[in-house]
Amino acid sequence: MRYLLRSIGFFTLLGLLAGCGVASSASPSPHVGHLVSATYLRSGLSLNSVMSKDYVGIELPVGPPIYQNVVKKMQIQAIIHSGPFVYNVGTLEGEPVVVNVPPLDGITIRSLATERMETIFHIGSFLYAGTSGSHLRALSFGDVVIGARIVDFGNFIASRHGTMTPGEFHNTESGVGAGKFLYLYSNPTLVKMAAQVATPQKLGKTPAGVLDEKTGRLPWVMKFGTQGSSQMWLKDPAWIAASDKIFHEVDESGDYPSALASMMNHVPFVEINTISDNALKVPTQFNAFFHEDSLFAQRRSNEILFKLLQAMAKRHMISPPPANPTADPYVTGTFRHALTPPSYVENP
Repeated sequence: MRYLLRSIGFFTLLGLLAGCGVASSASPSPHVGHLVSATYLRSGLSLNSVMSKDYVGIELPVGPPIYQNVVKKMQIQAIIHSGPFVYNVGTLEGEPVVVNVPPLDGITIRSLATERMETIFHIGSFLYAGTSGSHLRALSFGDVVIGARIVDFGNFIASRHGTMTPGEFHNTESGVGAGKFLYLYSNPTLVKMAAQVATPQKLGKTPAGVLDEKTGRLPWVMKFGTQGSSQMWLKDPAWIAASDKIFHEVDESGDYPSALASMMNHVPFVEINTISDNALKVPTQFNAFFHEDSLFAQRRSNEILFKLLQAMAKRHMISPPPANPTADPYVTGTFRHALTPPSYVENP
């Protein structure tokens, strides 16, 4: 997610959320007490029946503002309000889903929406599809990162001499500090399925105008990507290099806090981002090029989301086989080898 409201302080945010409530047009369900209300229920449905079903949970970014392209494809059965959050409930590509677009931008508010979703609904899988900025020059506009592992690259100690050490309290609070879960791992089945539906051939060429090149090319789909997440937006090559040396992230704008919420709630998850910005290749300017690339990237992520849901629906799968999200399920070197681009990217 590249459109960030960085000027909003924490208490200002709480004040905004306090005013975001919506009047109820249906009685709360005993299943979740005072937490929910419905402003729409399809004829013949009760609030209790909606809240008792199993769903795939989906968070969508606020910007670029084309999330309605996803919501409009849904067969909506209910619109549920819980605190400041609105959840569209129904089916999408044949799969039962709960879709949320948070009222504000940023990873903190998305994680709150995710936690609330996974608390009030029966969520079998959590999916996030958005856009991100590349930390590798070869990983360019329109390329895709499947976040097989996710890291908060803002979680570090900076020494007096500028040395960065991951995990701000990893020494002082051994086993319980912020460094305990340096990496979170997406569900391997969901990673595999995302890679199967998001092949370069299926996605098609990225246009030359999006790539800022003379010719278009097929996208690099990085199956085993290390998706970076923080409240920082790094555009300085020196900062990017220093961060990558410690955390090995290939992009920034993943959603580590939402993945952490899903981990705590025992919900399998996967995150997919399409590159919309590459400061190592084209210095970032908030101009027409940036805007158009952001729109292209989110449309591509939406396309992958639709294809993944179709594949899940064919399997009648809401929840994949469980896996430990704090343990690396892959052979040594998997994430290092993933950094080698395909030949058509090295020699476009």
